[in-house]
Amino acid sequence: MHPLNAAKAERAKTVPLALVQHAFKPGQSGNPGGRTASFVECQRLAREASPDAMRRLIELMASPDERVALMAADKVLERAWGKPREYDPDSSGKRYSEMSPEERAREIERIFKLAREVIDREKAIASEAKPVYVLGSTEAARFSGEG
Repeated sequence: MHPLNAAKAERAKTVPLALVQHAFKPGQSGNPGGRTASFVECQRLAREASPDAMRRLIELMASPDERVALMAADKVLERAWGKPREYDPDSSGKRYSEMSPEERAREIERIFKLAREVIDREKAIASEAKPVYVLGSTEAARFSGEG
């Protein structure tokens, strides 16, 4: 090891006495009590207010100020679908512009085949679904034509 690197490594091993007194011991938690009662209470209040907050965000999407409307729409979409993933051009394979016409045709056919499989699966699920009656039993029978 180079002498200068050895000196840096040795310095990194020494901790000032003031910090040693406050360092965690092996097996000791930095937050032994877990979440505080005030944190839990704040979280509960925020969750109770979230439907009103979402309604307000939806109202703000119609704001005449485009900046406000954009931010509100962005927040609604994030809460509904999650934050969008970062695009990684290396993970998606070849770009369509880099493909030959034959490769593009095969890729489009592959995508159509996947779409058909999803549609067929959804149709199968829908055909197996049984009707759910939310009315009382006599109203449900009258509504369904059984009574």
